[in-house]
Amino acid sequence: MELEVMVILTQLGNFITWLFAAFILQWRGKAKEARTLTAGLLVCFILSTVLKHLLKLPRPPIEGWLTTVEDPYGFPSGHATIAFFVATYFSLKDKRALILYPMAITVAFTRVALGVHYIHDLIGGALLGIAIAFISNYAEKLNLKMDPKVILALTIPLSIALYVAFPLRPSLASGLTLGLALSYIIKSDGNTLSSLYMLVGLLLAALFLVCYEYSGLVVVEVISSCAFILYPLSIHPKIYESMLTEDLLAEQGA
Repeated sequence: MELEVMVILTQLGNFITWLFAAFILQWRGKAKEARTLTAGLLVCFILSTVLKHLLKLPRPPIEGWLTTVEDPYGFPSGHATIAFFVATYFSLKDKRALILYPMAITVAFTRVALGVHYIHDLIGGALLGIAIAFISNYAEKLNLKMDPKVILALTIPLSIALYVAFPLRPSLASGLTLGLALSYIIKSDGNTLSSLYMLVGLLLAALFLVCYEYSGLVVVEVISSCAFILYPLSIHPKIYESMLTEDLLAEQGA
């Protein structure tokens, strides 16, 4: 397999790739699934990274790496965790999604082929992702309701703690956590959006990413991470809903 192809395919285990999928679910009116997917991705991201830095199991020798990675530890594989979480979560909801398992296996293969993981890293990541998917699916079925004040009281300290103590990309973890809580508090129920509105959301997210990549300022990454979740999961549907209300009132007035 060509190196360029492997680098592209391995992104199917990337946190941001599936966060965009959560945006699309929300925009198509599947608010509950979007929030479960987003929360599960956040758990996969944080838990796999914390385990890496607790266990401190090394990656293969750096001489064999065919791509860059952000930390020296390999177990469990974050990409495998996310890929198998996604495949399992969607398969539990619809058996047709079993086709996602070949995708997850491909992601795992690319991590070995790129020289950045051992086989046991991938097995550990796969098992972790599958476990998180079952827990997420169970929690979704419980349809738990929490007071927004409790969510805020828990999340702000968690976000600050992640920013101070998180071993890898603290501003990303902090911003995503805070954005997730704010989207829950605003309580968007999800409306089906047109392709034009979806494009606006994607362009906004891309703009924040570009700003971070060129500035390197962690505060920009906090804002962009928060906006990634907050804009599509809360503000955007509310804007769309208000536009529909205005159109309806205009028709009634006519």
